[in-house]
Amino acid sequence: MKRNRDFDTKAKSIPKIISEHLFTLFNFINFVLAAALIIAGSYKNALFLGTVLCNFAIGVFWEIKAKFTLERLRLVTQSKVRVLRDGKEVLIDRGELKAGDTVLISAGTGIACDGVILSGKAKLDESSLTGEADPVEKTPGDTVLSGTVVLSGSAQMLAEKIGADCYAAGITKAVKGEGSKKSVMMAALNRIIFIISVVIVPIGGLMMFRQTQALDSIRQAVVTTAASLVGMIPDGLMLLTSTVLAIGVVKLARKKVLVQELYSIESLARTDVICLDKTGTLTTGNMTVEELIPFSDGFEEKLSLFSRATTDSGATTAALKAYFSAEPLRYERFIAFDSKKKFSALTVLGQDLVLGAGEFVGGLSSEQESLLKQAAKKGRALVLYSAAFDEREERLDSSTLRPLGIVRLSDTLREGINKALDYFYSQKVQIKIISGDNVDTVEKIARDAGVRDAHKAIDTSLLSDEALVAACEENVVFARVTPERKKLIILTLKKLGHTVAMTGDGINDIQAMRSCDCAISPLSATDAAKNCASLVMLNDDFCTLPHVVAQGRQSIGNVERSSGVFLTKTVLSALLTFIFLIWGQAYPFQPIQLTLVSTTGIGITGFLLGLEPSRDRIQGNFLKKVLKNALPGGAVAAVLVTVCTALNLAGLIPSAILGGLCVLFTYLLVFSVLIRVMLPLNKYRLCVAAISLILFLGGFFILGDLFCVKLF
Repeated sequence: MKRNRDFDTKAKSIPKIISEHLFTLFNFINFVLAAALIIAGSYKNALFLGTVLCNFAIGVFWEIKAKFTLERLRLVTQSKVRVLRDGKEVLIDRGELKAGDTVLISAGTGIACDGVILSGKAKLDESSLTGEADPVEKTPGDTVLSGTVVLSGSAQMLAEKIGADCYAAGITKAVKGEGSKKSVMMAALNRIIFIISVVIVPIGGLMMFRQTQALDSIRQAVVTTAASLVGMIPDGLMLLTSTVLAIGVVKLARKKVLVQELYSIESLARTDVICLDKTGTLTTGNMTVEELIPFSDGFEEKLSLFSRATTDSGATTAALKAYFSAEPLRYERFIAFDSKKKFSALTVLGQDLVLGAGEFVGGLSSEQESLLKQAAKKGRALVLYSAAFDEREERLDSSTLRPLGIVRLSDTLREGINKALDYFYSQKVQIKIISGDNVDTVEKIARDAGVRDAHKAIDTSLLSDEALVAACEENVVFARVTPERKKLIILTLKKLGHTVAMTGDGINDIQAMRSCDCAISPLSATDAAKNCASLVMLNDDFCTLPHVVAQGRQSIGNVERSSGVFLTKTVLSALLTFIFLIWGQAYPFQPIQLTLVSTTGIGITGFLLGLEPSRDRIQGNFLKKVLKNALPGGAVAAVLVTVCTALNLAGLIPSAILGGLCVLFTYLLVFSVLIRVMLPLNKYRLCVAAISLILFLGGFFILGDLFCVKLF
């Protein structure tokens, strides 16, 4: 039998990690320049290669550490498949699925293979394959494809094609729908890297030609050309980015958070609106039956029959089954619950029973409506009906509706939720509550949890799409929300300029999770929701999320600050190279001199800044902010170096101290940029500045001969 290996973890291998860090264009250029310097006999100037190798070692170490961390966590989140083997239901890893297995599917299941329905009935979301949003009903004989998701119902299917033979490559790729979110930071850095990559080789050739003309020695021309090119390469910038993100992944893993998309850390750092579900986020999700309000005799008995026969999953069903705790019964006909209908129906022992939201199903007298409203203010309230229904059309015969009674359920607030929400409010992050429950129920839970302006609550079932769009910014609590309208709310908030994160755990959350900037799910979520999520909370605790946001802000904010310092040297070298190409004079730096500035003023400080805790929300254009810091410092340094060279040519500055003077001015400008990006200063940042200054002065005055710098 062929086994399904398509779902094995696709994490990078260690050789791939090493090769990705080693075989880069900039590394190639650095090695070529080092080789040229060694051939020219300028061994000392090739020492910059030590920095390159250190960068390589640090980057590889942290990415491998992150790899092992993620692989351990993925074992915890790996989805299982229910199959029948030897007449028994068995839970297996997806990788152990075989062609010929009988697979059991139910609401929330992601289809892991291609096959055919053997028995039962289920509605599937095939939008990831066909683009059609409407669910498709599958009955015996119908084909089911991998990558689709079961919305409701349950069935048995025969696994026919698995792994690479499937129509879709696998559930993870298919369920994500829109693919990984884009990284603003990486897009900006890649643009910088692309520009440097395009110009550096031709500029290097021109520079070598001009330096050969300006100097009598080819050896010296190699040294000065190497200096101009080495200075243009932001060696540690990409290292800093990947290392800081890898450290973030490891730290979040310690908080029981699995990062499935690396750059979701950045999205969460930029988030200014978080959309939360009520059940399982504000509350524990463990519901309890609190009160039965009968409208007629036999209500409790019929509710017991319904709970014993239903195959719906979810907190409500679990609470009913726990309350009645009797042997299960087999239903004769069944309509599974979904978020559009707001009811489920079944026939058991010849009785047609319906359980759903009274406001949607209807059929209540004014007195019964009043009782329902009162119950909803205390918790989740559902109505049990006796009613005929059409199983195929999935609709009720309204003329036969007879309310039997109300069941009220309660949910427990999650411990620490008030503190978690206060954190987000302190960080200027808006909280929106989106739920399918009754507006009174949701508003009460939101108030108890500490959601601000919880009174700004609306029943979306009473609004048109246009009215809902208009209400998105102002309102806080959205009740009776369908999956399509949940997506509409997310898209509207994004159009209003917000960066939106959301939590989701069920099928009804999938569409919205695909549309938001950062999707978060608990470990207890359905397969589809977990595969759609950027982050998975392994402890099922929303209260961990503040740590995630704080880590994201630390990682991205520190990269943003450090990038300005890194690019100051790149701007300086690019401007100087352009000036000296036109001027035709000898380039004033040697690689070893720039190594002193790079190491003490940029590399060490950048790494230390990358570890500093940070709480500020990331906003604005990354590239503009970085260049705003780098351009002035780099431009002023280029002017000062050019002036020093001109004064040297005029005989006003001795050649013996020209290099040292240029290095000193360059470091001071880099240091000024460092201070600027660290404002406001604190003890940690002052220590970073002091370390940089002490190391530079030590290298300049104590190891001046090594770095070819002196002032007297």
